[in-house]
This record gives sequence, structure tokens and C-alpha cells, in this order.
Amino acid sequence: MAASSQAANEVSGAIRFEGARSCAIENCRVGNVGGYAITAALGSLSATNYSFSFTTGTLTLGKAPLTVTADAKTKLYGAANPALTATITGFKNSETITVLTGTPALSTTATTASGVASYAITSASGTLAAGNYSFGFVDGALAVTKAPLTVTADAKSRAFGAADPAFTATISGLVNGETSSVVSGAPTFSTTATSASTAGSYPITPALGTLSASNYTFTTFTNGTLTVESTPPTLTSVAIASNNAAPARAKVGDTVTVTFTASEAIATPTATIAGRTATVALVSGNTYTAAIILAAGDTEGPLAFALTFTDLTGNAGTTVTATTNSSAVSYD
Repeated sequence: MAASSQAANEVSGAIRFEGARSCAIENCRVGNVGGYAITAALGSLSATNYSFSFTTGTLTLGKAPLTVTADAKTKLYGAANPALTATITGFKNSETITVLTGTPALSTTATTASGVASYAITSASGTLAAGNYSFGFVDGALAVTKAPLTVTADAKSRAFGAADPAFTATISGLVNGETSSVVSGAPTFSTTATSASTAGSYPITPALGTLSASNYTFTTFTNGTLTVESTPPTLTSVAIASNNAAPARAKVGDTVTVTFTASEAIATPTATIAGRTATVALVSGNTYTAAIILAAGDTEGPLAFALTFTDLTGNAGTTVTATTNSSAVSYD
């Protein structure tokens, strides 16, 4: 050990190295990944009692690490997943992604049915390759947010002076085949109409009320219309006939039918023929029939009838007891 120390003390100057720059390896433009010779030369070395020989060393240039980070994404509940992307960082020597080939593999467990939450976006090498770089991977997150719903107040109508009907609403925008059963609570409603409001149209304004849903938010509220009516309905056509060979005459067992058409949609009317309650049936549109089968106890002579009806808002029409075509049926 003493001799070696003495030899070192007798050497002056410094070795000259060739084949690599004097800089941090990661910042040197020394070429691609691989082994590079480090050549030692005399430089300014000198020693009185020694000569020098030189052995080449090796500079091994390894791959620089790149980080592949899955980008954060957001989507609405029920929507298809967005295109998944990644950001790659860590390039050296002013290089960019153009030195890479292939693409990373990006995946998530989220589907269109996934509820509101955060889901990992996993990044992996996929087909990524680069001669001078290796890859590390960082996961991202896909946030599934609430889908928007629209609450639309349903149209309603009532007669002048009557109480408002129960207001209802239609909820639209549900996804994944879901129905309003996934919604809890109910909206609230208001209208400017009062019991004293004259005939006309009035807004029905919906609001959030107690509505809630795990995967939905209520973003749009659309007014409906309350129609206050004061015009009573009328019957535009009324006729009576029997199924007898002579429709103006009837006998025991014959069916007598009154056919009538209203000027607008009406609630199911009531009718009497020969003082008995008749069976009422809807034919189509606003046309109805009222019929009885004559019995032995029915009063003989011209058959009287009475038709009582109201429109859908509760406005009552005048009870009708006469035909519009002068038809009549006589029972004997």
C-alpha cells in the first residue's frame, strides 16, 4: 500500500479521455442506445520513474425513461365512452413523439351502464416502441357525471270557476331503457290561474320539488298550459230509430237506439229512453249511442229520451230531448 501511494504521489498531470463529452449523460448527444468506447490517452501525465499504458473503457448508454399518462376524461351517464388518449413525457434532446411508433393500450371498466362515479383509465404499452426510450405508465380517471333530465308540465283543462285539476309532469331524457321508476319524489307546480280566472290559457310552471335520482340531474323545466273553458258543449246531431223493419215503430223486444255527436270531446254521457237508463257506448270520435230493449211494462206511444253531458273540463251542456233530423219512434 505504501508503494502504491508513493507511485500516485510521483505522477503529475491528468489523463486525456476521448469518445465521450464531459457532461451529464442524459443530456449528451452521444448517439443511440448502446456501448461507446472511452479511450484513455497520455494527456499531461508524467512521472519520473513510470511509464504509462492505456486500456479502453466503455460508456454504456441505456434507454431514457418516458412516462405514459392516461388523460382524464368525462362523460354523461348512459353515453358511450369518449376516445381514450394519453400524454407522453420525458423526451430528451428536443425529441417529440415522432420518434415513437405504435400507440399505448388504454382501457377502462366503465360502460354505458356504469353509474355516476370515477373509473380508472389503465394505460399499458400496447404497440409502443422506441429505440432509445423505455416506458412507464400512469393511470388516469374517467368521471361519469349525471345525465340531464327535462321536466315538462302536462297540459290540463278545467271549467270556469272549477278547482284546478291535479297537475302532472312528463320526465324525458332517461337513458339505458330506464323509466321514471328510477326517479324519486315529485315536482311542484304553480299557475297564475285562480277560480275567478276567465276563459283562456294559463301557464303551469313546474319546479324541482323533491325530485331526485342517483344518475340524473334535473336541468330543464318546461311550462305546460292550463286551459280554462266556459263554453258548454252541444250536440250537433241527434237521431232515434228502432231495429224494427219500420225504424219509426217498435214493439216488445225491439232495440231502440239514440245516436248523437257532440261538438267537442265530452265525458261519458248519461241517457234515458222511455224513462229507463239507457246503455251508452262510444262509437268513434265524439259520436255515441244510447240504447234500450223495450219491455212489456214500457209506456206506449212516442218514446221520449234525455241526453245529459259535460265537456272534459266540466262545462255542462243543455240536456237534449229532441232529435236534429225530426226522427221519432212510437211504441205500441
